[in-house]
Amino acid sequence: ANHSMREGKWERKKYKGTELHNKTLGIIGFGKIGREVALRSKAFGMNVIAYDPVVSKELADKSNVELVDLDTIFQNSDIISVHVPLNDETSNLISAETLKKCKEGVRIINCARGGIVNEEDLVDALDKGKVSAAAFDVYETEPPDSSGRLINHPKVLTTPHLGASTEEAQEKVAVQIAEQIVELFQKKSARGIVNASAVEVETDNILSPYIRLAENIGILHSQLIKGQLKQININFSGAMLHESSTLLSAAFLKGFLSRKLSELVNFINAPFLAGEMGIIINEIKTGANSSYTNLLTIECETAKEKKLLAGTVFGNNELRVVNIDSYHLELKPEGYMLFYTNIDKPGMLSTVGKILADANINIAGLSLGRLAGGKEALTVINTDSEIDQKVMHQISGINGVNNVLKVNI
Repeated sequence: ANHSMREGKWERKKYKGTELHNKTLGIIGFGKIGREVALRSKAFGMNVIAYDPVVSKELADKSNVELVDLDTIFQNSDIISVHVPLNDETSNLISAETLKKCKEGVRIINCARGGIVNEEDLVDALDKGKVSAAAFDVYETEPPDSSGRLINHPKVLTTPHLGASTEEAQEKVAVQIAEQIVELFQKKSARGIVNASAVEVETDNILSPYIRLAENIGILHSQLIKGQLKQININFSGAMLHESSTLLSAAFLKGFLSRKLSELVNFINAPFLAGEMGIIINEIKTGANSSYTNLLTIECETAKEKKLLAGTVFGNNELRVVNIDSYHLELKPEGYMLFYTNIDKPGMLSTVGKILADANINIAGLSLGRLAGGKEALTVINTDSEIDQKVMHQISGINGVNNVLKVNI
């Protein structure tokens, strides 16, 4: 309308708006930013629903927002706003497949990360009228192609990854940095040091591998656990872990939350963010385990299941996950990993191995765990490259193979 006016036109009938009142806003990712969006949307009389695999129902209730699953977001939202990090779980989260589930005329907003919304699929949906409008601040490639379909589409509003680029925000950051430096030199406090724990880790060669172990277990848990996280039980076995329990807990939370939240997660803010989300954390200190001098055991609990991972550090600072639920194994928690359970019988591993070999995927490591009685086994394969969805589908189709997942650290 502004551009039309500058051309000397008076097109009142052409530019008809849409009220926000009584519309449903679906927020994907209900972290700090998502909650701020909800607060402002409520002021316009919008009905707000949200999806987040970490945030508790109690926290959502405080914002008067209903937590729902992704399908409910897609099926019921008039506007969808994305506020999650980009990872394997969120890449192409909004695509041709998910847009089919949406209302006719849905509007899409992405101010989180490029790649969460499939840009080509979105433009196709805009051309067909399935999506009535979109707003983008982030792109799959930055800067985006100025001649591309998305940038030049008449139903898309674009900005150049401005984020929080306001005069007020820049001034606040400058003032906060100055105040924190003054406090540090006056020896009052040391607030906001992102790598405070990292500095401590680097000066302690014995503790350092356990910090990496805790963080990697957090990353594993974030990809293996299903459902809304309610509670975390952390067991520190061994005197050295007792002394560093606070730091180890923070490292685990950093690993877990980094894959779930759009904002930066570090050793300092991870415990605060977990508490803000209503996650209950129980810490238990026990004596040395009969098999390991120091053993870190972390159980995550959701409404759907409990998942337990236990790890230790071998000689030469070799990280190992030695328990996954009831399975005993020796897993290197690093790189690309394929997880699956299978009937414990000859030939299962060779069948999976052949599929990987045919796809030119090299096996870098192998860990096996068996249940008592030999009925079921857990297999974890480390690979040199990522496994694509086609290969995952082939492995899932093997008779006797179940619970196929790919994980990346």
